[in-house]
Amino acid sequence: MLRLLGPVEIRAESGWLAAGSPRQRLVLAALAVDAGRTVSLDALVDRVWGPEPPPNVRRTVHSYIARARRALERMPAGAGGPVRVVNAGGGYRLDIDPERVDLHRFRRLVGQARAMVAAAPRGAALREAVGLWRGDPLIGLDGSWVERVRRSWRHEWVSAVVAWAETELAAGDPGDARGVVTDLVAEFPLDESLAGVLMKLLAAGGRKAEALEHYTAIRDRLADELGIDPGPQLRAVHRALLRGELDPAGHDQAQVVTSSAP
Repeated sequence: MLRLLGPVEIRAESGWLAAGSPRQRLVLAALAVDAGRTVSLDALVDRVWGPEPPPNVRRTVHSYIARARRALERMPAGAGGPVRVVNAGGGYRLDIDPERVDLHRFRRLVGQARAMVAAAPRGAALREAVGLWRGDPLIGLDGSWVERVRRSWRHEWVSAVVAWAETELAAGDPGDARGVVTDLVAEFPLDESLAGVLMKLLAAGGRKAEALEHYTAIRDRLADELGIDPGPQLRAVHRALLRGELDPAGHDQAQVVTSSAP
């Protein structure tokens, strides 16, 4: 496996290894996001160095590619053979089964879960997807491209966690999700989807007063920092709280009320 959802690491026979220097890890990440597809030289340079590449950047890229190849030699061969970086069409391609890159596995699991109706397999897929994250993506790397993809991946992460928590709530076993959601709310205090699902989780655990306090806190914060009121879905969760529909005994009814909110 090659990890991007946290530090950039490769799985060798001896265990997890950092994939070289920060720039070296960035080169590998810039190829891994398009695993199995060619990344043009221009795109690779832009991802790694931005608008001000070093002199003789082609030679520099070749040097980093050679180091990446040596690092990848330590990964065991998969069903498709050894992991390699190959020259292709004026660029480079990382030949690896996307399932061996945590980002692509995460996206595949989330996509599968969206197509599932039954709560148990849906929850299992989302739980596995959420478990692939080990902190901020691409830890220790910087640059404009890193910041762009990090923001995008964080949104995917939040959406997956909310979907997982909602699924666990529907199944009546939301305990594992509560801690993850609580941590994310601290990181994204203005995200209404996270606030809403945290309120449901608190209510399902018999902590209705805390759920109401959290609504007040995010309502005030939205007004102070963005000059807006809570959206319709968050207001619907608040109404359900006030009516007692999210209390543990009334949880099943709450699912119908909140899922039909505008």
